[in-house]
Amino acid sequence: MKKLLKAIQSGKTRTITVDIFDTVLLRKIYPEELQFLRHAERASALLKKQWNRDISPFCFYSFRQYVRQVLANMQYSRTKEREVSIRDIFAQTLESIAQKESVRLEQKARDALVDLLMQEELEIEKKSLKPNHKLISVLRAFRGKGLHVFFVSDMYLETEHIQKLLKHFGIDDAFDGGISSASAGCCKWSGGLFAALLKKNLIPGFSYENNLHIGDNRHADVRAARALKMKAIHYRSFHTLVRRPVSHMIGTLKRKMLLRPHTTSMQREMAQFLEKHTAVLGAEEQCLFKVGFTLAPAIAHYLSYVDIWSRVSRRPVYFISSEAATLHHLSKMLNSGSTMHTLPALDRLKALHQFLHLGLEETQEYDPVPVLWFLNLGIRQISFSSILERIGIKPEDLPFPKAIYEELPRSTQLESIGKLIKYKPLLVKHLQEAHNYVLHSLQRSSFLSARKVIIADIGWSGTIQGLLEGSMELLHQDIDIQGIYLGRRIFNTIPWMPPKKAHGTLFQGESEKLGAELLVEEIWEYAICESRENKHLTILRGMEYFFELYGSHMKSAPDFVLGTLLQPLRKLFSRPSLLEAELIGSIKHHADVASSFSQSIVQSPFTRKELLRAFFFDPPLFHSQRINQFWREGFLTKYRLRHLRPFFGLHGQIASVIEQSRRKKWQRFV
Repeated sequence: MKKLLKAIQSGKTRTITVDIFDTVLLRKIYPEELQFLRHAERASALLKKQWNRDISPFCFYSFRQYVRQVLANMQYSRTKEREVSIRDIFAQTLESIAQKESVRLEQKARDALVDLLMQEELEIEKKSLKPNHKLISVLRAFRGKGLHVFFVSDMYLETEHIQKLLKHFGIDDAFDGGISSASAGCCKWSGGLFAALLKKNLIPGFSYENNLHIGDNRHADVRAARALKMKAIHYRSFHTLVRRPVSHMIGTLKRKMLLRPHTTSMQREMAQFLEKHTAVLGAEEQCLFKVGFTLAPAIAHYLSYVDIWSRVSRRPVYFISSEAATLHHLSKMLNSGSTMHTLPALDRLKALHQFLHLGLEETQEYDPVPVLWFLNLGIRQISFSSILERIGIKPEDLPFPKAIYEELPRSTQLESIGKLIKYKPLLVKHLQEAHNYVLHSLQRSSFLSARKVIIADIGWSGTIQGLLEGSMELLHQDIDIQGIYLGRRIFNTIPWMPPKKAHGTLFQGESEKLGAELLVEEIWEYAICESRENKHLTILRGMEYFFELYGSHMKSAPDFVLGTLLQPLRKLFSRPSLLEAELIGSIKHHADVASSFSQSIVQSPFTRKELLRAFFFDPPLFHSQRINQFWREGFLTKYRLRHLRPFFGLHGQIASVIEQSRRKKWQRFV
């Protein structure tokens, strides 16, 4: 308080901005999730009366939290801010629950319910807050001396809601107005709200140069303000220093105790359902069925995520590639009401061929640089034969023997191919055919007439999206494409042409913990690809069984279900059983658009005995065998080498030293 008085007495301050929650209005409940659970009890009673459905408080609470996360991520993708209005959260929470419960919800009825939920929210806020009279009296005194006092709050409540709370406590006379981050669409934490105060006239009478900001959060209220050259004071009191931390610790423990029964009961019920359903199956069929059931929560979370994004942004969804039909089918099992289309014709190779054809048509010749990038992917320098194979040119079509071309620099090779195609366009007739095939699919699905669309695919680096965006530019089609994937990789298959808007639901990069554990692309893609193999169909039946149970028995949001059943999913990827490693390890890895290379994701020419011998007597050989597996944990399980994991760090260093020594000896010999 002394700092505040001293800053005001300097005479340079004309306006004061103050944080509201935990500064002017002190909370009694921590963390905020406990307050949400109280609100959910009232919301449950309200929905039971309105819809005649048994919507549990926990169901409403979990969907509220889930929707808030999705909307925040949507906002961040557009503005790099995560602030979302409470009305939008309630509206989409109602939409999601109504969809799951097969309740027809008209917009007028939804808006009326949102108003009722808002009233309940404000009533709970009134009971959960108390005014900080000591600070309020100081603010009133400053206002009496001619200073303007405004509130600036990071809160999901809108400005009018905060004003109602101030009026309820009889302290609205201490303020000349203010702004909420939910109304502004940006928050103090990122500095966006302070920047908006500088650039926009959000608060009439506000003076940025002569303003003093007061708040309880060291980062959001002090550092963010000072970063933009605004004076700021960190407000601390007994409440913020003692009462809040203690209350938060106790409240967090209480919340865990309240949620724990839902977690344990769901885990127990799902285990019982699965055990009962698979009791009559053979060992291999039972294993594959459980694999599908284990993967399904992540797929359900992903498809629900896509559905909310589509509903809010009013974009049609296009499922692409070989997974399109399965994803569309599973979305229907979730009662998705979004406009959905399938584009199975749009796979990596056809997307590449379409783009190459349009590029040829545009320039009438090959530009060596893009061809080099497109056809030299994944491997540092693929062979000249592989490039010919991907373009579709046979060695006998070349004017000179292939051996001569192989001696030339890569740029010269590509220029030669370009000239050959220019004068013999029939050599790349298949590029024209691929373009026509994809274009027909895009026209039939109304893709070309849409202005904004969502591309939905398992992932991972957005290769197809990047190629499609390039093709649309060459076709002079202005279509805003938002890619939503199960997970995202930081690595881009086409470095100079990454997708413009891409978002992963489970993780945003392989460096994240979940990404490092679950990013075995072949397992996910095989599980939902369009295939008639018995192995695939059994996995799909397991996924369908989970989706049936989710619709009929699980009264919670998909992200809570995923979190509850995440441990078996992690175990499948990081500690698979021997049977899982053998059955799933035989899935084939197919190289991207650069090569026809293919092999099982767990494969070695050596026996377990030979690998153990190599571990001790030929570390570089063992290290290369392990590193070059597409599913390393499956490799360790299949060959029963998991007990060696603690030594891999040191063993890799030893292998590197031996390998370098061998190279030096070879160089001296040569």
